[in-house]
Amino acid sequence: MSKKIIVILSLLLSFLLLSTPAGACETGHHIKEIIDHGKILKLEDDTLWQIGAPDQTEVANWKNGENITTCDYSIINTSESKTVTAFQLH
Repeated sequence: MSKKIIVILSLLLSFLLLSTPAGACETGHHIKEIIDHGKILKLEDDTLWQIGAPDQTEVANWKNGENITTCDYSIINTSESKTVTAFQLH
């Protein structure tokens, strides 16, 4: 294989790796319940999410039924365009 092809393939691989998100996100969820003043968020599929301490006040003001996207370490309230740190408990 020529050096030129190797360089092109390396650049292509680097681009693909950099453009792939670190964790997959899942759309189509909504808030079922906000627990303990925003510390825990329960979604319609009954999963529980622990909200990061700095974001709990924000989540406490969210409303049941708002649209949510879940990612590995964050939740996006797509109804309000807000992202908070979170991890899934159950």
